[in-house]
Amino acid sequence: DARFFRISASDYQASLIAPALARALNAAPLVDVDLRPSGDGVEAVRRGTVTLALITGSEPAAGFLPRHICTDPFCVLYDPGHGTAPDGLADFAARDFVQAAPSGLRGGAVDSALADHGLTRRVRVMAGPLTLAGRLVQGTAAMAVLPETLARMFVPLGLATAPLPLDIAPATTWLIRSQRPAGDIAVDWLVDRLAPQSLRGKA
Repeated sequence: DARFFRISASDYQASLIAPALARALNAAPLVDVDLRPSGDGVEAVRRGTVTLALITGSEPAAGFLPRHICTDPFCVLYDPGHGTAPDGLADFAARDFVQAAPSGLRGGAVDSALADHGLTRRVRVMAGPLTLAGRLVQGTAAMAVLPETLARMFVPLGLATAPLPLDIAPATTWLIRSQRPAGDIAVDWLVDRLAPQSLRGKA
């Protein structure tokens, strides 16, 4: 069947489904996909401007059919040629940082957790794409806090990961589709290949 699907996803979210999407496209040579962020993926699915959306955060609201993609703890990414892994919380806070901020807003879970300990950090560079934050760490003494799955992609480039010395919630990513319309077997086929484990059988 010749079909075209729009999927809303950030660069990080797209990296989580890329291998499964490649296998799906190999199995169905007449299927084309437009994979790009749409701003508010939930609203885009609700309006029907995208077929599917990947969202990272809390469990999706009612009105959507969610599939669990990944629960990803955060870690520290650094360049061992220009620095070392942080030695405790105070050392972590004293370092320079590259912050991945798709929203463009400073702050976030790391800064809130540091504030609970009376600490702050210096963000030298803010980057929209999470993958760009990893690239900006390379060749510098700055660190980035990234989901572990993404951070490990930079290890072959000479970067290293270390445990995050803060207790913050992991990044949980979901694939969502609208409950209406239902019964499109082509969409069912794609969903089953991108996220075979249903929310009903939580990992």
